Amino acid sequence: RSVVSKLKNREATTEKERWIKNLLIRKGVKCAAIALANKTMRTAYALLKNSTTYELKPLTI
Repeated sequence: RSVVSKLKNREATTEKERWIKNLLIRKGVKCAAIALANKTMRTAYALLKNSTTYELKPLTI
């Protein structure tokens, strides 16, 4: 929950942060934290399965 709470007070700099901030508005802190954990695990699984590296996508305006 701390990652989600910290994002509430600052500007989003990546696509994932924008997604979390929008989710916070729609669903609240608890649901956003669970969704972020789920998304993180799915990302980690895909990276390990495909032997690739994570590429952070900067926010495009």
